[in-house]
Amino acid sequence: AAIVGFGVAAEIKRKEMDVEATRLRNLREKIVRVLAQTVPQAYVIGHPEKRLPGHLSLAFAGQEVLAGRLVQLLDRAGVAVSAGSACNAHHADKPSHVLLAMGYDSERARGVVRITMGRFNTEAEVDRFLEILTGLVEELNPDLDWTTSPQLAGPLQGVTV
Repeated sequence: AAIVGFGVAAEIKRKEMDVEATRLRNLREKIVRVLAQTVPQAYVIGHPEKRLPGHLSLAFAGQEVLAGRLVQLLDRAGVAVSAGSACNAHHADKPSHVLLAMGYDSERARGVVRITMGRFNTEAEVDRFLEILTGLVEELNPDLDWTTSPQLAGPLQGVTV
């Protein structure tokens, strides 16, 4: 009886995990969609779909060197994100070997803002994050014209928006 009960409990949990994964994926995709419309220099690091549902690594073309500052400003605003890749968390002074292997140059490999969402994050929190983030990115370099900057000419290789 206990084995059958455990099996039923596992099946219920699996169904909940599927629902939660979909919810997190939707929140992640909202961030990508809104940033594509409001912050054209934002780009996603990694595969657009083959990723954890609540995980997103972003960078901002021409502002990669400011990723650490952006994380500090977000922290002051009450938003918890991380700079750099998780695989390089203890070596922030060095670019991620994984991102380098994916074809990113050292500057882009250091310029990652890592967002992780979980079970208790809400759509309202994502909306607040987007509002704060878009303002901060603009403040960090308000004079750069993202549509004509020679820094940004041509497509970014290995980058998906």
